[in-house]
Amino acid sequence: MAVTTITPQAEMEIIEMARSEQFSPDAIAAEVGCSLSAVRRVLLKAGIELHRASKVDALGPEIVGDIVSRYNAGEKVKSIISQHGIDYNTLYAALAQAQVDVRVRADYLEGAMEQRKRQAVAMYEAGEPLWRIKSETGFHQPTLHGILHELGITLRRDRARERRANENHAESEWRDGDARLRRAGDGSSGLVEESVPR
Repeated sequence: MAVTTITPQAEMEIIEMARSEQFSPDAIAAEVGCSLSAVRRVLLKAGIELHRASKVDALGPEIVGDIVSRYNAGEKVKSIISQHGIDYNTLYAALAQAQVDVRVRADYLEGAMEQRKRQAVAMYEAGEPLWRIKSETGFHQPTLHGILHELGITLRRDRARERRANENHAESEWRDGDARLRRAGDGSSGLVEESVPR
């Protein structure tokens, strides 16, 4: 069972082991016979940062060197990660640690993005539902509306509001004209109560 109370002598031992950088926090806890959280408290109090070995450090310099040389030679990332049994994040972390400039096909990415935008706008203009536009182009409704706004395209919901407003205005003018005709037919110049429903 791990000791919960740390003696001053044990604290010094923990600090010395951590400064030697030969022991992980888990190894220190096992050696001293205390909990990992106790080791962390002692090191925090002493101002010593805990560093976990990263996945890149675990690969070792030979493998990192191989990754960097193959990447710089133009080998596909997918091939490199499958060869070494690592994930994309570890590969890019190794490249960053080695200060390698990452290949980005910006021209391709920008062209693909513009093509997806054009497709989304065409689908929107054709009246496709938003869920279908998202499934085919990947643009969610707020992003799509931002694209349409940038291009000066009126949103369908705004068009519908405008159409309803025009219809209501036309109906209102029709009612006003109908009421005037009825008043003129009566020969009365006063106000007549309308029977037309609103």
